[in-house]
Amino acid sequence: MQKKYKFTSLILAMLVAVLLTSCGSNIFEGLASKPNTSDAENLNDKLKVAATVEEFTEAKTLAEALIVSDPNNPEGHLGLGKAILGMNNATVTDLGPEFMDLMEQNDEAAASSAYTIIENALKNDDGTDKISSANLRTAADAFNRAAELGATLQGSFVTSKLKTQNSASNALSQINQLARGNSNMLAAVDIVTEVYDITPDEIIKKTESMTTKQCLKAIMDPNNDNDTSDSYKYFSENADAAFKAAGFYEDSENGASEEDVKEITQKGEQIENLYKATYGLPSGNPTTFQYEKNQEELTINSSSPDTNLDDALDWIFDIQN
Repeated sequence: MQKKYKFTSLILAMLVAVLLTSCGSNIFEGLASKPNTSDAENLNDKLKVAATVEEFTEAKTLAEALIVSDPNNPEGHLGLGKAILGMNNATVTDLGPEFMDLMEQNDEAAASSAYTIIENALKNDDGTDKISSANLRTAADAFNRAAELGATLQGSFVTSKLKTQNSASNALSQINQLARGNSNMLAAVDIVTEVYDITPDEIIKKTESMTTKQCLKAIMDPNNDNDTSDSYKYFSENADAAFKAAGFYEDSENGASEEDVKEITQKGEQIENLYKATYGLPSGNPTTFQYEKNQEELTINSSSPDTNLDDALDWIFDIQN
């Protein structure tokens, strides 16, 4: 089951990369070298000194106003993502000890429980969320929009092996790409763990009354609006793109190769294809989904029972049973 460890170890390695860039520095420093407007400058100044929920909330208000006045201003979207994370203490430093401990164990059973560990790391001691799913996805979306618009921003780098800035002048800085990647990966895992508990041996529905078809809908269309642009696949692929842009995969010390990268996007693509097959999409030329059980290749379509869908999910997540 080497495949499972690679997929999980890459999630952990990416999160540790963000820890490395955040230790000893303020991730909100040095946002822009050339702000386009006084509003952008005010936003950047606010974020440079923000330290409380109230101050980050004020920065969020400034970012939202900047986006309304100029939807194509990348500084507004980047500022929004950072402000939302700041309002929720960014959650980054809380993850370090748990992930480091998991990586040191270096065994398959521990690695395969990464979904649960990430889920727990996003919870307070009383079980409440450190950051809501909606805020996490909004922050990730804001980073993605900033990257799409091509903000020219300068980050402060604090580790020797992550000091190479993107050569493209229209790209997010390395530290901002790492923040983007982290928020997207957490959003992707959060979508799955809202629906399932994933252990080395089984996938357990959190709501027993939900059919597997409904669970797939929740993962691929979380807002139930027939728009899959906010799905597990969307966030996992944006995390992949962000960490690639940061040059994280190029450093052999991080233990993440191109083969490892494919393990992330493959899960999203497989879940998307299973979802399409289950719902008979696209209309007129529906997708089918092939998977293996007991060395036999089986096919999922829109008339497949829940038991077959469960088997297909076990195959996707490499469940050992």
